[in-house]
This record gives sequence, structure tokens and C-alpha cells, in this order.
Amino acid sequence: PLFFTLFLLLVQPTYAQPGLDSIVRKHGVAGVQVGFVKKGLERAYVYGYSNTDTKEKVTASTVFQAASLSKVVLAYITLRLVDRKQFSLDTPLVRYYAYERIKDDPAAQKLTARMVLHHTTGFPNWAGNPMTKAWRTTPLRTSFEPGTAWAYSGEGFMFLQLAIEAVLKQSLEDIAIKEVFLP
Repeated sequence: PLFFTLFLLLVQPTYAQPGLDSIVRKHGVAGVQVGFVKKGLERAYVYGYSNTDTKEKVTASTVFQAASLSKVVLAYITLRLVDRKQFSLDTPLVRYYAYERIKDDPAAQKLTARMVLHHTTGFPNWAGNPMTKAWRTTPLRTSFEPGTAWAYSGEGFMFLQLAIEAVLKQSLEDIAIKEVFLP
């Protein structure tokens, strides 16, 4: 959501788009941001409410919790770093970042970027709500031997993100701007 919103901040939004209002009403969507580029022409549209209780309208800077859009960006960054020999797909991530949440799980000490990208970490999708302060200290445990089965995991990607941020000593946002969005 952050990256999509960054794109929208660069483009002056149009608030009325023929057909957009009828589409979102038909499907019961409270609010939406849409951005696209075609042949160098950039357009951004916003519609509806970011909070239906307060009737706060969606703007170009509204941040939505939506889909796992940053996973593909993180995967691309990881592979660029691997190409440049700054990161390895098969080195345990704990060598890059000492993740306090997994200290009591010996199996988690074996996790690699390859396992994260394949969703074979053994971690749950989320071991709690990542939007809360308590989540940062919630113990994280594998539910199966890493690398042996598939299970979608946001937690795995979070660990990979932290490892890459530790290696590059930058935030994912700064890394993504430099590695993906500016190029």
C-alpha cells in the first residue's frame, strides 16, 4: 500500500472519473485509489471514504492496508542484491539479522531468503496483528521443518525485510525507491 500511495502522491488526482463511482457502488467499495501510466500519460483517481464512520474522504495520500503488494518489490530487491553478491539466497537470515522473536525456535535459525521467497519458512501468515506494538515482541515459531512444505507467510517476508535493511543499513522504503522506483 505504501508504494502504491507513493505513486499517487506524484500524480495530481482527479476526483471524478466517469464510471468509477458506479463501479465502486455496484461492488460495495467504500473508497478507492486508482493510478495508471499509459504511454507516458499518468492518471490518478480517488473516490469515496477512507473511513465510513467519520465520512473522511479518500485522498491521494490516504494509505490503505491492502494486498501484499510489497512482497513482489521485496523479492525483486532481494534478487538484485543476490546478483550483486550482497546477499545470498541460501545463507541463514540470522547471519544478517538477529531476530529476537525467533530466539527460542531452533528450526527458525535455518531460514533462508530462498525459503521466504518460496513460502516454505514454516511461519504462519501473521503471528498476531502486525499493526500493533505488541506484535513486535510476540514470539514467532515455525509450525513445520523449514523448506519441507508450503504455507503463505507474511512473517517470513518481514524477517527477510529486516535482514535486508540490516545489510544495507537503510529502510525498505529508501531501498525500494533506489532499487525499484527511481530506475
